Amino acid sequence: MLKRLLGIRPDPEIRPPQPERRPRSRTFTMGLTALVLSIVFSLGCANSTPVAPPQPTTVAAPTALPLPATADPTAAPTPTPPPSAIVPTAAPLLAGSIPLLQIAVGLGGRCGLQEDGRIVCRVSHYHLRLPLLLADVPFRQVTVGQEFACGLRRDETLACWGSEERHKRTTPPPGQFTAVAAGKQHACALDTAGYAQCWGWDEDGRATPPAGVAFTAIAAGGVHSCGLTAAGQLHCWGKNSLGETDNHAGPFQSLALGLRNTCALRPDGSAWCQGDNAAGQSSPPPGAFTQIAAGERRACGLRPGGRLECWGGGFGAELAEPPGTFTALSGSWDTFCAAGHDAAGCAEPRVNIDVFCALNDGGYPLCWHYLPDSPQPAADPIADFAAGMAPAALEWPVELFPWPTGGLAVVEREGLILLCQRRGDDPCARDDQPPLLDLTDRTDFSTGESGMLSAALDPDFDRHPFLYVYYTAQSDPRKVRLSRFPVTDGQVDRAAELVILELPMPDIWQFGGTIRF
Repeated sequence: MLKRLLGIRPDPEIRPPQPERRPRSRTFTMGLTALVLSIVFSLGCANSTPVAPPQPTTVAAPTALPLPATADPTAAPTPTPPPSAIVPTAAPLLAGSIPLLQIAVGLGGRCGLQEDGRIVCRVSHYHLRLPLLLADVPFRQVTVGQEFACGLRRDETLACWGSEERHKRTTPPPGQFTAVAAGKQHACALDTAGYAQCWGWDEDGRATPPAGVAFTAIAAGGVHSCGLTAAGQLHCWGKNSLGETDNHAGPFQSLALGLRNTCALRPDGSAWCQGDNAAGQSSPPPGAFTQIAAGERRACGLRPGGRLECWGGGFGAELAEPPGTFTALSGSWDTFCAAGHDAAGCAEPRVNIDVFCALNDGGYPLCWHYLPDSPQPAADPIADFAAGMAPAALEWPVELFPWPTGGLAVVEREGLILLCQRRGDDPCARDDQPPLLDLTDRTDFSTGESGMLSAALDPDFDRHPFLYVYYTAQSDPRKVRLSRFPVTDGQVDRAAELVILELPMPDIWQFGGTIRF
């Protein structure tokens, strides 16, 4: 059956176990050779559409944002539509997007918070996508760092996900908190007493807040962190090569941290910045702002009427911004190909860009970026939140095998085993059924060779209904793990994991392996 489904001719030396010859003993073989499979299968019928492996996506170079269409003054009042409806363009920026309560920009992705507390992310770095285990957990805040993100749940607990590497960025402290902020490789949160707790990379003390100081606001940048006290005083910690962490009496009412600079708003709304000012990013224009956001070489703010105003990049007042009025703003920096494409899998020289997102009156997001040599805003190629809501069916498949109750089980490196069946246009859709097994919270997928790499059913499944899984475990030091899970009526019990074998893997390579009986 598997031979026909896969369309390949099995090695005559290797034969599947026969029902009448049930082995008396079972052995495992794990090789340190990476398993690579091209998945093309028909799911049970010659006329069904084959499912091909995902191909690298080429994103067209962004273009400058066009002017909005003129509203009809006689039209009846309606909620503000998505920007794609008010920005006429041959390729809509955010066609069919969704309204959000909050927007967050980071290195490798943009995340938004919906009214029902769900978080949706549109990502260029695979690690940043929200794990399925957290998809239905209600949140009240989201923040994005470098290839990782954190959310504050409505019960005031923290959850982080993304690339772990060695800095423990996705391991927040336990307890209850009131705010969270993600930086480049670290994050900080305020507990219910106002004290800051930070985690992640602590180079230059960026994750070591001052002891005994209570804050009402917290922010994290590229190399430092800052907080505001109840009196509006600024306290910063971390790298201070350009004066970005100098303390200041203020008073200030809000914060925005860039890669190497610190900006704040005074009680009258005027903006103040310190730190790196090589491109004018720390020289805000006069006048009042309601919000401010900082990137690497640029910053933007919202005027009281909702109009955007941006500065920096070496262009001064010539730095343009998208038209329209907005209610919320977020900014950061990212890495793109020199041509402006998404940097994932980029073979071209990469450049740092400043990225910003804003929400209009209806909560619909508009995201844009600035290339290093241009003062004009360009459409952000990974800002379509409608496209980012439902995860693609197959993204990193490495293995497949027939499932006892029908269909094919497909192993995804991120830590999932999906059930693919012949139905509709998307036989492996994730949005209408749960995965067979979700170990994204236990699987380390932070390197090019780690992840869930293999799975197999017991060859005597009728008498021993077990699923065996080989994956890279989230641990310090990193380990590879062989585990067994019971299967009942086609359902895998993830809570009954039995760890059979663990091997320490202190480096970041050579995790490849597979399970064979």
